[in-house]
Amino acid sequence: MVTNSDGISCITHRLIYFAIWLVVFWLGVHGAHALTIGGDLVVSSGTTFDEETTINGNLTLINEAILTVDGDFQIIVTGDVTVEIGTAITADGKGYGATSGPGAGGTNSGGGAGAGGGHGGRGGGANGSTGGLYTDSGLLPDELGSGGGNGTRIEGGAGGGVIRIAAGGTFTLDGTITTDGNSTSNHGNGGIGG
Repeated sequence: MVTNSDGISCITHRLIYFAIWLVVFWLGVHGAHALTIGGDLVVSSGTTFDEETTINGNLTLINEAILTVDGDFQIIVTGDVTVEIGTAITADGKGYGATSGPGAGGTNSGGGAGAGGGHGGRGGGANGSTGGLYTDSGLLPDELGSGGGNGTRIEGGAGGGVIRIAAGGTFTLDGTITTDGNSTSNHGNGGIGG
C-alpha cells in the first residue's frame, strides 16, 4: 500500500477526489437550486431570480427597478422587504407556455382566435374555442397559470408565474407585484395566458 506524508493511502485520496468530482458534476448538470446572499440586497435596475433565493438581510427595490421571478420557488428574506414607488416584482408570462398547463386554452384551427388559459378562474372562450379550466384558488392562487390557445396566425400567450416571498421583518409595498398572463398581438388571434 502506498501512503502520502500524512499517512493517508492513495486509494483514499482517489475516492475523495472521485466523490468531489461527482458532486461538482451533479451540480453542473442539475444546478445548485439555491442562491444565498449574505447581506442586504438593493435592486436598482432589471434583475431576474431564477432559483430559490435566501437573502440574509433586507431586500429593497429602488429607481424604478423591476425584479422578475422566473420559476416556481420561494424567496426568503430574513429582514425587511421594501418595494418603493415606481418599482415592481413581476412574474408576468412566467407560467406555462401556449397551449400548456392544466387549464390551457383551446386552440382554434378553423380560422379564429384561440381561447384564454385558465388559472384562478376559467379562461375566456373565443369563436368556438373552449376557455381553459379553473385550476387554482381565485383568492390565493399558488400555481403557475396555464397558457392560452393558439389562433390561426399566432401562438397563444404564456400564463402568469408565481411569486412567494417570506419576509422575516416588515413588508412595505408602495410599488407593484404582478403575475399576469401574457397577451398576444391585436391581430394575431392567440389566446391570453391565465
